[in-house]
Amino acid sequence: MPVIVKKGLPCAQELRQEGQLVFEGESMADLRIGLLNLMPEKAIAERQFARRLGREDVTVSLDLMKMESQQCQTSDPAHIEAYYSNATPEKLQTLDGLIITGAPVEKLCFEEVDYWHELVTILDQVKHMRMPNLLICWSAQASLYHHYGIEKTELPKKAFGVFRQNILNHNSALLSGISKSLTMPVSRHTTTDYSRLFPITGIKLVAGSTNTGPALLEDEHSATSFLFNHLEYEADTLNHEYQRDMVKGLNPDKPVGWKGANLWIGRDDTPWQHQGSRFYFNWLDQVIHCKAEKRVKLDTGTASLGKMVA
Repeated sequence: MPVIVKKGLPCAQELRQEGQLVFEGESMADLRIGLLNLMPEKAIAERQFARRLGREDVTVSLDLMKMESQQCQTSDPAHIEAYYSNATPEKLQTLDGLIITGAPVEKLCFEEVDYWHELVTILDQVKHMRMPNLLICWSAQASLYHHYGIEKTELPKKAFGVFRQNILNHNSALLSGISKSLTMPVSRHTTTDYSRLFPITGIKLVAGSTNTGPALLEDEHSATSFLFNHLEYEADTLNHEYQRDMVKGLNPDKPVGWKGANLWIGRDDTPWQHQGSRFYFNWLDQVIHCKAEKRVKLDTGTASLGKMVA
């Protein structure tokens, strides 16, 4: 089954060359997934998530979304204009699931981010709708702060590299088919204190480590998954970030697990490749289940109304 993207999106041809089935334009899909892309290099994130959402048994339409108040200075405005739509309340109503990416604003206070007020409106609407949503890295921290008042904590130095995460809840459907531990790319200046999570009713700690903090949380009541690390990353993403920061003169540490410029580049057997694919497969299963539940409730309500009228 294909991933469906807007006609002309550059990553479509790249994914076809990898053997993934991709349709361009408007087509019927089993699932409509929104990607609220806050990453600075939009095209890279588009390709990463389109790859992860490809499944043999489900057709997924990937809708690229932005916030009207976000000022993006690192992507071509023509690209944004051509392929993105604003994350309006009406647009969110058309989706079956939503992914919100990380953003390079970790060192700012949440309220200092120029699109903060628009983001919290989106978080509130999605929570009210109980639409499955996957929040990644900074957006996961943003939701915890907005809904529960949990501040992010700055790390002594950036957590950067590939880190093993312990699975703490083996019953989580998100980790079905995944072994005793996770291997995840991490690229963060901040973390979330475990002790702040324990008192929150309904939040389940699924995976984490002592080195980088929580990795995966679930709030089943609101259908929210919090993924603090980057299972969408490609083989060369960490190296790309390292080289970028070197050019900027930031003198970054080499990524943990990094042994040279060619490590993982062009390979499909990265330490997190299978686990990342399986995680997104499982998340889409949750979206499918939630959509089916809503359909049953709608059909039941319609039938009940019909009896009352009769």
